[in-house]
Amino acid sequence: MPHSEAWKRIWRKPRPRHALPTVWGWMALYPDGERPCAPGLEIGKHSDIGAFTLINARFGVRVGKDVQIGPHCAILSDDSIGGNAGPIRIGKGARIGAHCTILPNVSIGAGALVGAHSLVPSGTTIKAREFWAGAPATRRIR
Repeated sequence: MPHSEAWKRIWRKPRPRHALPTVWGWMALYPDGERPCAPGLEIGKHSDIGAFTLINARFGVRVGKDVQIGPHCAILSDDSIGGNAGPIRIGKGARIGAHCTILPNVSIGAGALVGAHSLVPSGTTIKAREFWAGAPATRRIR
């Protein structure tokens, strides 16, 4: 469910600092990138990130306008276990359910929905308005 107009009027762009919790209870690693030329974290207007979510933006994470990310998610542009690294793009109006894990090199289209507790593997492309869920996440009928 999209946020109300009243919520949008009081929304303020977050300014996360490396490895420190925000006032909303989520945390970003490398929000400004690892080096001066690294992409870091971009958050679109009116986007909402749930408490206890971790965003590793070392290789770039772009969150579009009006995105909703549930609590307890892990959005990882750098996967130290699988050895993958690369940008993550979440399109305008996409919704990510609680407890999801999104691995590197993932693109989630505008208006797409990722169901709660899903694991989106590295290299996945979710097209606009698609619904994906599961571990690993697969396309579902919407």
